[in-house]
Order: sequence, then structure tokens, then C-alpha cells
Amino acid sequence: PDIVTKQSGDKSKLNIKDILQFANEVNLNDVRDIISRQIKYNSAISKEGLTHNWGAQVGQTLIKFGSNDIRTKAKAAAAAGSDARMNGCARPVVINSGSGNQGITCTMPVLVYAKEMGADEDTLYRALVLTNLISLHQKRYIGNLSAYCGAVSAGTAAACGIAYLNGGDYDTIGKTIIN
Repeated sequence: PDIVTKQSGDKSKLNIKDILQFANEVNLNDVRDIISRQIKYNSAISKEGLTHNWGAQVGQTLIKFGSNDIRTKAKAAAAAGSDARMNGCARPVVINSGSGNQGITCTMPVLVYAKEMGADEDTLYRALVLTNLISLHQKRYIGNLSAYCGAVSAGTAAACGIAYLNGGDYDTIGKTIIN
């Protein structure tokens, strides 16, 4: 048996329709531990990057010089986590597709939007389930190692999670990916 296939799982079962259905129907108790850990760890490293001078300080720069809108805050939260992570911060992160930066990028924009919108915890958790699975789905076509930056697919997945928070359906989520 191929060990790589066993470790990476069968991504051929993922498709947008079934991912959306799963996000809508999953028993949240089955995913609560991992999603709450994702929120806790990835938020902590993002905060670290926003409050201390790590690396290029992209997150801090966006906050300092960008507009004070939700889009800027979402980008800054993701960038700050990567600033800290890529420059030696020892805080743990929950990964996506084998990457800490992709895990942060999947988490932070969705979390920032959910807080701003006043989304309840269940909706946030479902949006993050969708986001994580959409990111994994995209990686099926990109491959595990590629010249294509996985943070782009994670950002696309986060946009799908934000669409979900706004009541986006299958058509909206599909068009979000295309855009």
C-alpha cells in the first residue's frame, strides 16, 4: 500500500456540494476540539504579530496605514500571524494542507468577519469547517508541492468561509472560488 496516500487521505471525495452539505450538517461536537484549537492557536500567533515586531511587520503596517475597514483587519490578522511564524515565534499553529501559513490564512479572515458580524459560535465553526475543506479541495488540483503559493488557495477558501457567514449558498461559494 502507498503510505503517501494513507497519510494524505483521499481528496477525490471532496467537492463543493458535499463540502457545503457537510459544513451544514456536521455534528459540531465531532469537530469542536480541532476548530476551537485552530481558533485559539492561530488567534494567539496573529495577536503576537500585531503587538510585537516580527519580521516585515506586514500585519502591523496594514493596520497603521490601511483603512480601518473589515477587509484590512482581516488581511492584517492573517499577515501578522505569518509575520510572527516565519520569523521565529514559537507559538503553535493549526495547519491546513501541511502549512502553518495556510492554516492561519484559513482561520483569521473568517474569525475577524465572524466577530464583526456578531456570528454565533456554531455558524463560525461551520464556516471554518467549510473553509478548511475548500482549501484541501483546491490542493487536490494544485498538488502537495507546487510553485503555486498555497496561501492563495487558503485565502480563496477564507473568502468562501466569509461568503458562508453571509448566507452564501452553493452558487455563491462556487463563484467566490472562480473570482
